[in-house]
Amino acid sequence: MTSVPVGADTRIERITLPDSTTAWEIAGYDTVRHLLGDQRLSLNRKHSTSGYTGLSLPPALDANLLNMDPPEHTRIRKLVAAAFTTRRTEALEPHVRSTCKELLAALPGQADEHGVVDLIPAFTSVIPCRAIADLLGVPVEDTEDFSRWTTTLVNNATTDPESVKQAAGAIVLYLMKLIATKRNRPQDDLISDLIAARDNRDALTDDELLSLAFLLLGAGYENAANLLTNTLHAVLTSGDLAAEITESLTRTGTISDPLRENIIRLHDGVKHAIRRFPTTDIEVGDTVIPSGSTILLATRETNAGAQQHLSFGHGIHYCIGASLARLELTTALEEFLTTYPNARLAPDREISLRPSTRVHAPNALPTVLGLPRATYSPATADLDTLR
Repeated sequence: MTSVPVGADTRIERITLPDSTTAWEIAGYDTVRHLLGDQRLSLNRKHSTSGYTGLSLPPALDANLLNMDPPEHTRIRKLVAAAFTTRRTEALEPHVRSTCKELLAALPGQADEHGVVDLIPAFTSVIPCRAIADLLGVPVEDTEDFSRWTTTLVNNATTDPESVKQAAGAIVLYLMKLIATKRNRPQDDLISDLIAARDNRDALTDDELLSLAFLLLGAGYENAANLLTNTLHAVLTSGDLAAEITESLTRTGTISDPLRENIIRLHDGVKHAIRRFPTTDIEVGDTVIPSGSTILLATRETNAGAQQHLSFGHGIHYCIGASLARLELTTALEEFLTTYPNARLAPDREISLRPSTRVHAPNALPTVLGLPRATYSPATADLDTLR
């Protein structure tokens, strides 16, 4: 039996999940990094013997990269990577930046009678949703519905199965219509490219295409939105982080790569990497995890105690949208702090965490904007601190 490296920070614990099934939760940088790339751990639920069910998705949405192993995973990821190019991602930067500017300019008009605006529905959830929608070719007027359906899947996975079923059904119907439209009228977008994508053997099946669109639109929105929300929460509560970002912007005109990666390390909202199931008994230190068990790799906890992060995974399942998530984060932070350098959390509003076992993020981000950069000056600074 091949053992897994363990360190002083390794933690392994058997936990009970909200659905009463059990899982092995593992933390510790070297251990988690190894297991992320260990191909003895399968993503395919067919290898589960512990009763794991997870999201109750229709079969058409289950044929995605997060429920596949090689060789199917290799074939499909290759096709997606051919369409999800660096050129296509980089071309989104002007769109993301203009969207940020548009949303930030509209914030004062969305404030309540006390001058407080919730940044989640007004900004942090909109940026990644519009970016991934633009990439895929989803009409901007449809993004609000899709973000609502995706949030329902994540928040209600274990507490309200009926709402999850309804949201999943709505997603399937919407994507089927969208794909049919793209088949008839291809455009310069990712879904059109995926429809046309072929390797030496065959193209994507209809279910594979449907589930890929769901994965890219759902995961591409949800995880990036939580990262941005958590980071802005930290900026609004920590003068140190705001000062670090402002110093980098003043010195280089952008957020430096090391600072960006440290922000991701500390503020990623995903508690665990996608569940895995060992296809053979796995030895982690003195613990033997039986084949078919559910393993949850605690990436958020691991990141907090490490110098580098594992937020985008490692190995063959490394996040294909990592470059887009980085673009969204840095652009949104740059534009927000440039526009509202004196923003702060509303002092009299309670902030609670979302009711989810999957993500760590606040339910709201009530913010007093202060004076925007265009009207800010030393003469008005003292007045602004009193608002």
